Amino acid sequence: MKGPGVIAVHRITQLDREVYVNPDLIQVVDANPDIVIVLANGTKFVVSETPAEIAQLVREWRASVLTATEHPSPAITRRAAFGRLAAVIELPRDHVDAD
Repeated sequence: MKGPGVIAVHRITQLDREVYVNPDLIQVVDANPDIVIVLANGTKFVVSETPAEIAQLVREWRASVLTATEHPSPAITRRAAFGRLAAVIELPRDHVDAD
């Protein structure tokens, strides 16, 4: 399960659990010797993914945002046709299982 606006990575100490990171907040991915994601607010995550894997996750996330805006649902198109200044774009969401 991952929500809109995030990518899933794994802490090096908890490989079986995902941590969700907003890719817009990633400032630096340092790889010396551990892989550390540094966010704009200074938060750091030591992760198991390589810098190349993190870059690919960010590219895929950004591509999904562009795809969603280029191909809006018919409901969004109808709402936008009623003269509103802007339409709200619904981003794709993964299915959330209830526990």
